[in-house]
Amino acid sequence: MNISKVTLYLFFVFILGLAQSWALMIVLWYKSHPVSLDYLLKDGGIFFFSTSLVYTSFFSLFDRLKLQTIDKLISSAAITIVSFLSVIGYSIEISESLILNIPYEFIGRYGTGQIVCICVAGIYGFYSAAKLGVFRNSRYATF
Repeated sequence: MNISKVTLYLFFVFILGLAQSWALMIVLWYKSHPVSLDYLLKDGGIFFFSTSLVYTSFFSLFDRLKLQTIDKLISSAAITIVSFLSVIGYSIEISESLILNIPYEFIGRYGTGQIVCICVAGIYGFYSAAKLGVFRNSRYATF
């Protein structure tokens, strides 16, 4: 396993992929506003990020490899967990907010769902990249 490729993968997925969250943290800090996890999860953006990561990882795996039974089980579990939490959590919160005519905030009961989603999607994305050989040392590697 090539550590520089792993680092590059983590940088692109979790630093650049979540740039809006990092930018929000910096702006809040700059404006002397307290930065909290609840505040960062308030808009439900992690639901979208997680869903996108899990589906693109699955498509990459499905498109390039003949999946073994274990790959299918892991893929099914990751997609089910992230899809269920994202779709159900987001839909319930938005509908409640619209019905009650109050601003929506994905904190408290949905913050945990977002954290679970990003953990599952991150692990599955890493699993998919490893299965695809992204982290292997190669004589053709340019970095």
